[in-house]
Amino acid sequence: MGVVLLYALKADPYPLQTTEAQSVRALVVSDHEGHRVEIVKADEIAFFLEQTRGLRSSSQQKVGIDFEIQVHLQDDSIVRLRMSRECIGPDVPASAGVTRWYFEKTDLYEFLKGKLSRAQRATV
Repeated sequence: MGVVLLYALKADPYPLQTTEAQSVRALVVSDHEGHRVEIVKADEIAFFLEQTRGLRSSSQQKVGIDFEIQVHLQDDSIVRLRMSRECIGPDVPASAGVTRWYFEKTDLYEFLKGKLSRAQRATV
C-alpha cells in the first residue's frame, strides 16, 4: 500500500526538465489567430526553460490553450507543447486528461504574448 501511495504522489517529469539551453536551436510559438514567432536568442531560450522547471503537475481536463510551441532541438527532434496562462503540457486536445504543469506566475505567458504581439505588428 505504501508503494501505491508513493507512486500516486510522484509527479510526472516535464518533457524538457533536463534539457540544456544550448541543446535548443529554436522555439516556434503560434497562436489561434495564425500569428507565429521564432525565438532563437540564447537568453530567451534559457528564460523559457527556466520558467518551465520545477512546476507542479496535475491531470486536468478541459483547459484553455493559447499557444502551440515547437521546441527544435540540436539533434533535429521537435518537442511539441501547448500552453495557456495557467499551464503547459503535451500537444494533445485541450479536453484530454493528461499531465500538465502549472505556473505560479504569468511571466512566461506574458513574454510569449508580447513576442507574438510584436510579430503581429511587424506584419501589419
